[in-house]
Amino acid sequence: MFIKSSRSADSAKRQEVISAILTRHAAAGDDTEALAEASMNMWREIAFQLGPIIGEGGVGSLYARSLHLTSARFPWLAAVQTGLKGRAQQTDWPFMDLRASLESHTPAEIKTASSDHLVAFIELLASLIGDPLTARLLRALWADADASKSTEISQ
Repeated sequence: MFIKSSRSADSAKRQEVISAILTRHAAAGDDTEALAEASMNMWREIAFQLGPIIGEGGVGSLYARSLHLTSARFPWLAAVQTGLKGRAQQTDWPFMDLRASLESHTPAEIKTASSDHLVAFIELLASLIGDPLTARLLRALWADADASKSTEISQ
């Protein structure tokens, strides 16, 4: 597994914060469509923030790897991976397949799977560029989180 044992406490904090942010973004409530849209918005923002720095291919590679790692716990996410090949537009790629997959599950499953996927992505990014730079790059993504939680998610 890619997560070091020393990171497990940090992973739990990150997952808790991301779950809270997903709930907050799903202003319409805890329904599947609102939570899937909240997850989509977070992924679009990640692509927007990181694309100019690590490239669309870099974002796509980290996305695919984190999706693969997350699908070990949520096998239904494995089907999303087949949609990663052959996409050219960053605006919907590869997130539309993810949205459809998320919407077919319960709100609790959406929150947990989305949180795990985002945590896996953040930890992969941090393993490549370090925690401080990851924190700086992603801080803007969590603007709606309070300052302490924003710091927790990226450290």
